[in-house]
Amino acid sequence: MKLEIFYSYACSDTYSVYRWLTSLRDWPLEVTWSPFTIATDHETGWDLPWDHAGDEVRAFRAAAVVRELAPQRFAEFHEALERAVYEEGSPLGDETTLADAARAAGIDPASFRLRLHAAGLDAAARTSHERAKSALGVSGTPTLLFEGALPFQLELTGIPPTEAAEAVYEAVRSLATRVPYVGLLRRASPEQRAD
Repeated sequence: MKLEIFYSYACSDTYSVYRWLTSLRDWPLEVTWSPFTIATDHETGWDLPWDHAGDEVRAFRAAAVVRELAPQRFAEFHEALERAVYEEGSPLGDETTLADAARAAGIDPASFRLRLHAAGLDAAARTSHERAKSALGVSGTPTLLFEGALPFQLELTGIPPTEAAEAVYEAVRSLATRVPYVGLLRRASPEQRAD
């Protein structure tokens, strides 16, 4: 099964979906991670110098460098960066955080840092973002795009435990691919109830 996920390193929901899907490693699931910025258009900072670019764009640039130097290491970089930010509290756009994630993925730190400030690294992320927004109507992350279905933004209330991960996947896939009539499904929380 092919699944494209529009993600943002600045979105904790993306990390939850990532952690959930990694528990399905034995599944025949082909996942493509496509950048989508959650910053507003005037905050994005596409093509700005490093010192003026937002954290999210810096992280997408780092991912682009990893994909250039060793595309087979992207998943390891992705996991290392997500863990650093969401488990260790490392600052997302910090060059050391990004270089440490690249190192954890087996990328030579010197080669990585040399490419990190190169021009044109925003092109792929920007193209992915614009395609998602204009052609698919994506407005947030993570948005899942199952083969042959419409995009489906997903917000988990927590990372499903391993024993439930498969059932959650099947429910989400079924809803996304077999029930085109549902555009939004949101569970009310007790805090939001009006009594």
